[in-house]
Amino acid sequence: MLKKERAEPIIGHFVYNYWGYSGAANQAKKLAKELGGSDLVNVFFDSPSIGNKINFKVNRDTFNNAWVISLPSNLIFKSLAIIWFSLKYKVNIFHLHGFHRLAIFFAVLLRRKVFLKTTLLGKDDFCALSCSRINKYLISKVDINNSLTPEIEKINNKYYSGGMCVIPNGVDIFDTVFLDKENLAIIVGAVVPRKNPLQGIQHFKKGLAKLGYKLILAGPNQATIPEFDVDYYKSCVDEAINHDIVFVGNLDRNELIQLYKKAKIIIFLSDREGLPNVLIEALSFNVLPIVNPNDMLMQYVLGDALIKKISPLLSNGENMENAIESLVINGDAQERSYVFSMSMCAGLHKNAYLEVLKRDY
Repeated sequence: MLKKERAEPIIGHFVYNYWGYSGAANQAKKLAKELGGSDLVNVFFDSPSIGNKINFKVNRDTFNNAWVISLPSNLIFKSLAIIWFSLKYKVNIFHLHGFHRLAIFFAVLLRRKVFLKTTLLGKDDFCALSCSRINKYLISKVDINNSLTPEIEKINNKYYSGGMCVIPNGVDIFDTVFLDKENLAIIVGAVVPRKNPLQGIQHFKKGLAKLGYKLILAGPNQATIPEFDVDYYKSCVDEAINHDIVFVGNLDRNELIQLYKKAKIIIFLSDREGLPNVLIEALSFNVLPIVNPNDMLMQYVLGDALIKKISPLLSNGENMENAIESLVINGDAQERSYVFSMSMCAGLHKNAYLEVLKRDY
């Protein structure tokens, strides 16, 4: 019989592509950094998209002071690495940022608690996962599910009777309002059909382009990324011809921050999301959003008051230019980001960790 672990949380975060392009992994990194100021210990188990077949790598990330184990792709060696480092670091909670079958299996085997974060509507919500009997069994072994948004919570509630919470993604909060802006609109995210950049370009051409704005699309646009569709990408490029529209590819963190600081507008028309990091990050830099106002997720993220204020932007109304200037000066977008404070999110996570450790195995 394994001994019961000590009460302070030692978190094993399971992510995909820690060192690559992943919104869920980047959110996990920032959460670990915020939690690092408390008595929590953070260890990452990373499943890279391109990894070594049998060897693992261990690195210390100076950003959040966490240990990062890059797992091998071979199932046997990956399993051994999960067991070995879980025991070595005395991990007592497996925090899954997305659905990781193997992690839940070994959590049951090693008697670890499972905190599962649903990351993407239609992909890893419990309705989408429940088509598999194995997934149904593994879901039943989850101690707490963070459904991320009320919309996903309603779905997951139908397939799961365990502990549930709704903790949104978080962003850093700034005291200074960002006002030094250019006539610049941005679309941030992979250039793939689900993200709807083509529709975003078309909306830009109907309104902001006529006001002298430039549009920058920042995000992966190569065949190496999941969901990439070369024909769709060509359609986006063709749609941008003869307009001030630039595809800059994937940007590093500092480059993206500079883009947020300069932009007045972010166009975000994605079809399916969990809680989009790029949108709430843009809000924190006082970037006004153009979204689908009928989307339940957008209503949750932006709130009724901000959606009402940005309505001239959504319809390309006649007073759009004046509305943009007024909203930027007032800092309405940045004010909305305060409800997604990373310190608040980290506090909610810590409380959830402590609560789950009180329960019997």
